[in-house]
Amino acid sequence: MNHLSRTQRSLAYLALTIFFLIFLAIFVSQTMGKKSYPIMSDTANASSNDETGEPASSSNDGWEMETLEEDHAGHDHEEESGHEDHEGHSHGEEAGHDEHEEHEQGVVHLDANSIRNFGIATETINSGGLVHTLDLYGWIRPRPEKVFTVRAPFKAILAEVHQLPGDRAAAGDPLVTLVIPDMLDWKTTILSSQNEIERIKETRDLLKAEGQARIVELIGNYLENRAEVQKLESETKILEQAGANSISVREMEVKKGELNVARSSLAASNSILHAYGVDPTKLKEDSNDPEYDRVAGEALPPDIRTKLKQLDFELKASQLASSAAAAKLRMLDIEGDCIDNLTSGDGDALDDRLVIRAPYPGIVTRITHVPRTSVAADEEILRMIDYRQVYVEIEVPEVDVAKVLRRDSDEIHIRAESLGGEVLRGKVAYFDTEVLAEERMAHLVVEIENVEGMILRDGMVVMAGVPLREEEEVLAVPRNSVIDDGMEKVVFVQEASGDFRRIPVLTGTTTLTEVEIKEGLEPGAEVAVSGVRPLLLALQKQEGRSQAGGHGHAH
Repeated sequence: MNHLSRTQRSLAYLALTIFFLIFLAIFVSQTMGKKSYPIMSDTANASSNDETGEPASSSNDGWEMETLEEDHAGHDHEEESGHEDHEGHSHGEEAGHDEHEEHEQGVVHLDANSIRNFGIATETINSGGLVHTLDLYGWIRPRPEKVFTVRAPFKAILAEVHQLPGDRAAAGDPLVTLVIPDMLDWKTTILSSQNEIERIKETRDLLKAEGQARIVELIGNYLENRAEVQKLESETKILEQAGANSISVREMEVKKGELNVARSSLAASNSILHAYGVDPTKLKEDSNDPEYDRVAGEALPPDIRTKLKQLDFELKASQLASSAAAAKLRMLDIEGDCIDNLTSGDGDALDDRLVIRAPYPGIVTRITHVPRTSVAADEEILRMIDYRQVYVEIEVPEVDVAKVLRRDSDEIHIRAESLGGEVLRGKVAYFDTEVLAEERMAHLVVEIENVEGMILRDGMVVMAGVPLREEEEVLAVPRNSVIDDGMEKVVFVQEASGDFRRIPVLTGTTTLTEVEIKEGLEPGAEVAVSGVRPLLLALQKQEGRSQAGGHGHAH
């Protein structure tokens, strides 16, 4: 019996313990769940009283009992408030229904400012031709003739750099300034050579005038001698005809002696004239005869001719030196006015600085030297590219060469992600069908006009669509119109109200610029062709708010 009584007592203690724990848990739950804030508030008040010096309540038991009474008293109010909450809940549901009616599922309402800010544009979609394309990767390349590389034409010093990488230069803008010591020598050569040429020409004129004067004098002497001989011959003949009775032998001998002297002088003059290149037989007595002027103008004494030949040699040497120096300056694109000034003897044109200017508009892409450094001949200094027109170099796999050769048109669409997916139109420049063994690729080169700002640059990746064939009566939308929302492909159609409705679509053929719509759209629909992603984000945000509001009503 004692054993049984101990067992019963143990069970009783266990039951009492369990009951006490259950009661304690219920009490704590009710106290913490319903009157936790008043307790904290009272605690804060007690702390505040301590800080202000006022005595706090010293009876914890009394405080707990008072709190419990307040809990029981407030419980009825909470129940009433709960009933009011349930009544309010029905009103919330009605408000929620109104909100759902205002924002229909899958419909986005945007005001005019939002549509403009999002860049949303629409097009009316109708059936038409769909051009099937072979889509290939390509790279932007500058036109070879539009790459301007500044090289030092001769050994020089880079004095100044006027443009930096990324700068845009207009035609005629200075790019770099070089100091070329040899250039000063060339300009000096031109200047000194021109002075020498002028001196030689003046000397030649003087020598020629001197020679002509001497020729005229010789011709005059010859004519005088010839006239004298003719006169003496006539007199001698008359004396001989008169006979010995009329004149003495001595007088005859004197006359013959004078004739011989005159003939000797004439022979000497004749020899000198022949030596000077004058034919005496063509000379007449009248000095006004044109032949006289011609002979006198052409004939020159031998020593004068020798001097003139030497001067001619010196003249040609000076002219060659000047021309060679001018040619070197022209290689530097020295302006013609500068050379003209040098040839006219203008010493102010002497300078050793060369300013190299942009031949056309372009963007500076590279500079290899800094100012005040030496540059070797033919060494690169600066590189500038005119990006107004560019090439697209498209790699064509060997298996697609035949397709490209049989393309439907030379007009190629180029899609550039760097331009936000904008599509440009280009034209085939040439197709290099040589397939390199290591790449197994041919190269199709397309020429396109760059966009404003010359954004397309060397090395940028693009996608090119080579037209192969056209399919008639296909309902298609621009490629940017279709977007994947994570579950399916959709487009946004603008309704008569101006709202945009999300429409799931089944797509077919996708080209570089268009997507075939097999199901989901009808011809005549007003489809958003730009700003589609902002529309999707706006819809997701709108539906997210609606879902959040719906969860808030559930209890």
